[in-house]
Amino acid sequence: EGGGPGAHVIPLSSLRSVLGGALEQVNLDLVFMEGGEGETATYLLLWQLLVHAMSHSTPQVQAAIADWLKELSLFDHLMHGLMQYLTPLPSPSSSSSSSSPPHPLPSKQEDFKVSLFPRLPSLAGELYLLAATHLPFMLRQWYNSLDKHTALQINRYTSSVVSPLLVRGELEAVSKKGTSTSFGNMEVRSCTGAPEVMVTYHVDEFSIELTVCLPRDYPLHPPSIREGRRVKVDSAQWRKWMLQLTVFLANRNGSLWEGLTLWRSNLDKHFLGVEDCTVCFSVVHPTNYSLPKMVCRTCKKRFHSACLYKWFYTSSKSTCPLCRNVF
Repeated sequence: EGGGPGAHVIPLSSLRSVLGGALEQVNLDLVFMEGGEGETATYLLLWQLLVHAMSHSTPQVQAAIADWLKELSLFDHLMHGLMQYLTPLPSPSSSSSSSSPPHPLPSKQEDFKVSLFPRLPSLAGELYLLAATHLPFMLRQWYNSLDKHTALQINRYTSSVVSPLLVRGELEAVSKKGTSTSFGNMEVRSCTGAPEVMVTYHVDEFSIELTVCLPRDYPLHPPSIREGRRVKVDSAQWRKWMLQLTVFLANRNGSLWEGLTLWRSNLDKHFLGVEDCTVCFSVVHPTNYSLPKMVCRTCKKRFHSACLYKWFYTSSKSTCPLCRNVF
């Protein structure tokens, strides 16, 4: 659903039914176990299909599939299984003469045509890279749940094998827009020699400058934001916009560029006079891109439908989050 001009629209229920049915054909008791190489290869290929499908779906479908995977604990099961295949690059002080990772990431799909089973480490490495690229928030949540020793292992692998590829890809995506490309009211350019992106937003007499810095173990830790110059923007509004950008970059799946464009859209709507949601304090919802359309009959404040329903569920009440009158 949503994958661009001419793309086939697949209902979410059908997509979940197909993927769920395919997963049911795999004996999960054999996956990642000795003697279960066939089941493991099938399982990893299904996950490749799933991640590719999510990357070409609308934000709404991506969020729904992510919730489904979380509900069934399927992503955690995958990540824990992949761990046995992920080996970090040797450190510079290592006595090993080899400069390549024991299980290098495959460069193209044809690498798997001869024999899948001996190449399970490469298939696992490619899938981990796909997850880090398209599902960074889910990967970050899983990483934060690990014990200290396991987290250190994953951090070493990610920092040495995955993060350099991912950071380079993020910076190239920005550079493809031009060395200093105007995107509506926003200008974005990558910094030469540093894993950083310079962002400038300006409308009328208002102006904001900031730098997004990608960490060494990206995406296990989210990008940080370094404040720059601001014109005609008070401290309270500045802090609010910085918090919004932090949330958009840290708490959603997708690329750095997608997070920045979502933030730009949020600021654009603010200057057009669209009211913030009183729950998430954003105009544009971070996962489904909707606007606040639910209006309290008492206080007249607006809310995103998703934010309001989440409030109803967590509070076990059907009251306005602000004035507490029945909605």
